[in-house]
Order: sequence, then structure tokens, then C-alpha cells
Amino acid sequence: MTRRQLQRHADWEHRLAAYIAERRNAPFVWGVHDCVTFANGAVEAVTGVNLLREHGVPAYSTREEAYALIGANGMSFTDIARSTLVMTSCKRAMRGDVVLGPFSKEYGNTYGVVIGASVACPGQFRLGFLPLSNAVLAFMVGAR
Repeated sequence: MTRRQLQRHADWEHRLAAYIAERRNAPFVWGVHDCVTFANGAVEAVTGVNLLREHGVPAYSTREEAYALIGANGMSFTDIARSTLVMTSCKRAMRGDVVLGPFSKEYGNTYGVVIGASVACPGQFRLGFLPLSNAVLAFMVGAR
């Protein structure tokens, strides 16, 4: 797939807020509510595009399966984002954008979604909200 500029829905802010509210108290579950599926779900809420489906990423349900998929396909979510979304400076990341940073003590760098000065990302029992200033990579989700 070649990079294209995704378009945000006209009501993307409402869709993103609804998605965050829906996931707010969801526990961490591999392949259902982990950092990749959460970030992908936010992209889909904002733009209508499911990046994992478009790139043929199969379902997984364990950490081992998730890491095996990365090894077997040679493509991580960062690779998918780089091939589809436009990278931006972390300082320029805006609400609805996807970022990568050390948001998890257990897993290190994980994906989250910018919701202002904070990043929402899955925690063990519910979403966590951490400073955007921790991000190390940022991807614009849709044209601005």
C-alpha cells in the first residue's frame, strides 16, 4: 500500500471522544485492547480506515502471537503507520494523532492517541493518560 493522505470525518472529534469513552474502562487484552488495536481503532474512528485490515494483519490473542506476527510479516505497526500516515514532530502532534513513547512500564514503547496535552493508552485495567511530552514518534492521522 502506498502512502495516501487520509481524510478525517467531518465529525471526527465526536467520533474520537466516543471511542475514548467506550475504551476508557476496558482492560488490556492482547488483540482486542492493546496499544496496537487501540491506536488502530482511533485511526478508524477518525478516518474510517482500518490500517490493520488494509495491511492484512491477522488476528492474535497473546503477546507471543503478536510478536510472531511482527517477525513473520516483517512489519510492525510503526512500519504500517510509516507507509500510510505522515510522520510529524511530536511537538506538532494534535488531538487524534497516533504517537509512540515509553508509556508502559512493562512493555516500554507503546502506542497511544493524542487527546490534547495528554496521550491515552491502554493500561492493565483501563486507559492511562500520560504526558504527550513523553512521545518519541508521531503520525498525523488525516489531513488538517
